[in-house]
Amino acid sequence: MIEETAGTGNFKMNENNQNLGVIYDKTEYAGIIKRIIIAAVDTMIILIVTSAVLYISDYMIIDDTTYIKFNFIFFFIFSIFYLALLKRSKIRTLGYTLTGVKIVDLRGKKPSIFNMVFRAILLLFGPFELIFDIIWLMQEPTRQTLRDKYTGTYVINKKANPVGSGRLQNVTLNVLGYNKQRISNRVLRNESSVLIQGSRRRGV
Repeated sequence: MIEETAGTGNFKMNENNQNLGVIYDKTEYAGIIKRIIIAAVDTMIILIVTSAVLYISDYMIIDDTTYIKFNFIFFFIFSIFYLALLKRSKIRTLGYTLTGVKIVDLRGKKPSIFNMVFRAILLLFGPFELIFDIIWLMQEPTRQTLRDKYTGTYVINKKANPVGSGRLQNVTLNVLGYNKQRISNRVLRNESSVLIQGSRRRGV
C-alpha cells in the first residue's frame, strides 16, 4: 500500500487506497513566523490589485451601485483565484514562494479545488478566523490552522517528503463549544495517533 525508497524516507501512496495519510517531520511544517509573512505578503498583493481596479473603475463606472457591485465581485473572484487556484498550483502565491512552502492534503497530494475554495472563503469571510488560526497554530504539532483542520491540509516546506504514514480516522473538532465533524481527521501510525485535521480540545 505504501512503498518506501530505502534511505530516503520518501513514500509513494497507493492511489486506490483512500484510507491512508502521510506524516511529515515536525520541522517541515510551516510555523507561525512563515504564516505571518505569508498572510502579510498575500494580503498586500490582493490589496494592491483590488485598489488598482477600484481606482480605474472609478473613472469608468458612473453609477454608484454598479461600481460597488463590480468591485465586490472582482475582489471575490480575484481573491478566490489567488488564494485557492494559484496557491495550489506549481506557481503558488508570492507569500508561498518567498517562504519556500507549498500546500498539500492529508495524503501529501495537491488539495482539491473545492477544499481550496472553501479554505479561501473561511479566510475571507470567517468571523475571527484569522485570530483563531494564530492561536490554534501555536499549539498544533503539525502547525495546522483551523482552516487546515476544516479542509484537511498541511502547509509544509516545498521540498518536504513524508517520513511516515497511517490510516485516516474521523474525529470531532470542538472549537468554543461548536462541533465540526469532518472526514479524514487524523493519521494513526504504529498504534499511536497524530492529530491532523480534528481535535477533541475545547476552546482555543
